[in-house]
Amino acid sequence: MCRGNGSLVDNIAVHVGEHYWYNSIGTVNNVSLNGGQISVCGNLTLNGFNFNSGGLIINSGAILTINGSISASGSYIYNHGTLIINGDLYLNGNPTIFVNAPGSTLQVTGAIHVNSTSTMVIDNSNTTANTLVLQSSGSPNLCMCGGSIDLVNLYNNNANSVSAPFGPTCISYTGNAVINSNLTTSSNVNICQGASATAFPANWGAANVITNCTGCSSLPIQNISFDAQMKDNNVLLSWKVENISFSYLVLEKSPNGIIWQDAQRIFNPNIEQHIDTEPYQKENFYRLKVVSKDGVSLYSTTRFIYNPTTQVSLYYRPATSEIIIDNIDIGQNWYLYFYDTQGRIVSKYDVKSNFIKITDNHSQGIYIAQLVSNKEQLQFKVALNR
Repeated sequence: MCRGNGSLVDNIAVHVGEHYWYNSIGTVNNVSLNGGQISVCGNLTLNGFNFNSGGLIINSGAILTINGSISASGSYIYNHGTLIINGDLYLNGNPTIFVNAPGSTLQVTGAIHVNSTSTMVIDNSNTTANTLVLQSSGSPNLCMCGGSIDLVNLYNNNANSVSAPFGPTCISYTGNAVINSNLTTSSNVNICQGASATAFPANWGAANVITNCTGCSSLPIQNISFDAQMKDNNVLLSWKVENISFSYLVLEKSPNGIIWQDAQRIFNPNIEQHIDTEPYQKENFYRLKVVSKDGVSLYSTTRFIYNPTTQVSLYYRPATSEIIIDNIDIGQNWYLYFYDTQGRIVSKYDVKSNFIKITDNHSQGIYIAQLVSNKEQLQFKVALNR
């Protein structure tokens, strides 16, 4: 969500409790993140980014390019778009979480360093980097939860660093691997070794090693596709879950992208569609949660639907002798007609606002109220008590 204290500008520090955003195309220089949050909704290049602590969110469709290395501690990074780091990425715990969401892309020209027991990396999409260094003593701290990682070099000094709870996943490398401790206990992890790649020591654990491998794209990788479309004032949700062993699915919805609630639970793997017949007025956010048999959750890309179509309502307020009309486009030049039970027009009002003062002397009773514009006609039954 690109809302908050203001737009990101040069020479700014974002402190605890502050939320700045960027939703255009351009470059910002000398930014310090000191416990607050930065959201990117456009195409942003950051020069001189000092990531002390806080949150960094790259929204779906957005691109963030960071020129220079970053070191994150006590932080969270949620990438739903494209994140390019021209340098190294240090994840130093305290705690730190990095989520590469489904459909996103992470590109690091240098090395990714996972350095602490309180660091968790969740890769749901495509990551490329020169080198991956798993240095922490925590296990596991890299969840291959639906993505692939393409590397030149791989180093692992932590026992069972990598988990893959949902199904087949892939780490490919073309250079050198130094695997000092068992990499994983999961046979879902596929190691794609390039034709000239080396490994010593090669403590792969339960991983499947494919030699002379041309890339992760040649292997069966888990995937979640999720879409939402407005249809006849309802929202059609559709999805496809591939190569993932799950216990059940949860459709989640939110009016703001922050507070989520369950809309539907699906236990049948053959069901791949649901219609939300009660979308929120205006903003709707949807996502699919995939829950594995051991309780681990994996999320799809978040989809946004704007619902401008809301049902017009009309009612009478006796205290003020007013007709109240909700959810009407005043610009359509509406007229309000009242008909008695014999079908005769007893009064007519020019609708200039949502509040119509009843000035005619109507007898107490039931009337038919008809709203007429140059585009449509709407009819209501209303009781007048004057």
